[in-house]
Amino acid sequence: MVEVFNLWTLILSLIVVKLYHWIYQWNNPKCKGKLPPGSMGFPIIGKTFEFMKPHDAIQLPTFVKEKVHRYGPVFRTSLFGAKVIVSTDSGLNIEMAKTNHVPGMPKSLARLFGENNLFVQSKDSHKHVRSVTTQLLGSQGLKLRMMQDIDILTLTHMEVGARNGGLDVKETVSKVKYMFPL
Repeated sequence: MVEVFNLWTLILSLIVVKLYHWIYQWNNPKCKGKLPPGSMGFPIIGKTFEFMKPHDAIQLPTFVKEKVHRYGPVFRTSLFGAKVIVSTDSGLNIEMAKTNHVPGMPKSLARLFGENNLFVQSKDSHKHVRSVTTQLLGSQGLKLRMMQDIDILTLTHMEVGARNGGLDVKETVSKVKYMFPL
């Protein structure tokens, strides 16, 4: 009985040591070059919960402010299960945008939006997609679509009123106005 207990203790100890070793390796990744300072947080989760806390949209998030104060304008961390390097240095960010595979598009954004998104299109195809989108979603396209919707809604209310034997114009206008507030 004592031997079984000692065996389980040994197995549990090995598991705990391996877990601590894995966490240590996560927090201190090996690299061939020099990594900026920073902490990775828990494995997989990282600092995601701190990063996602609500903040004022005009200012830097408190998460970034604390890291900049502690580590400087360039630091490493783990967000959304990926190891990332965050830069708040405008000069470095401009240089990174210039030397990237797609001007102004970091690989992480290309991965997020897809390889063939609107940001990485050539100038001509970008103009074409933008003009088509503007025709559909621009002010003239929206006005036309809204007028068609109001027309269909009004005709529907008039048909219902004709079937019921009378039409209350004031009530119909208030229903249409409620559906399309201006």
